[in-house]
Amino acid sequence: MPELHDLSPTAAYDLLQTTPNSILIDIRSAMEYLFVGHPVGAVHIAWIDEPDWEINPNFIILCP
Repeated sequence: MPELHDLSPTAAYDLLQTTPNSILIDIRSAMEYLFVGHPVGAVHIAWIDEPDWEINPNFIILCP
């Protein structure tokens, strides 16, 4: 079995660009995947999904 390593976002991007058979698996909840966003081409497999989450209509994201 291959050994697991932590990667920085930049290192993960570089690995995905230089290794054609690599796959990025996003294990966040469905709500995070849909509403926070996700990397292009990521495969979503929720590790823990929180079905009782509610969307906060008053949540604001400020981008400079």
